[in-house]
Amino acid sequence: MKVKIREDAPDYYSIMSADFGWDTGWENIFSYLKGRWVEVDTNHLHKYEYYLKPIKGLFDEPLRVDEDFIEDIMCDVRYGKARCDFCNSISLNRKICTNCGRKDYLNPFFEDDEEKAHKNCK
Repeated sequence: MKVKIREDAPDYYSIMSADFGWDTGWENIFSYLKGRWVEVDTNHLHKYEYYLKPIKGLFDEPLRVDEDFIEDIMCDVRYGKARCDFCNSISLNRKICTNCGRKDYLNPFFEDDEEKAHKNCK
């Protein structure tokens, strides 16, 4: 799974960070990543944010990026899966948690079909 970072990510970061404090480290990261496809750490799946795999010399730990900085998604592995609020894990099924067996605590990533999951898949 990969995400494409918005071309205007550094400018968008400047606008969004005006209220809570601007950080040159983030600006440098977005300046490097803008317009690029970046691999997502699929061990940390969320509905509205992405953990980018470390990039040597830029960041050493998975980096959490909000969906507002993402332009496109390639090979989205979240289709057909859900986050379980009971056991805080990723279920491979949207109807029953494949980890704890609960039904009432699932939040599917998507409600629609999985055909979009293979968009731009290479």
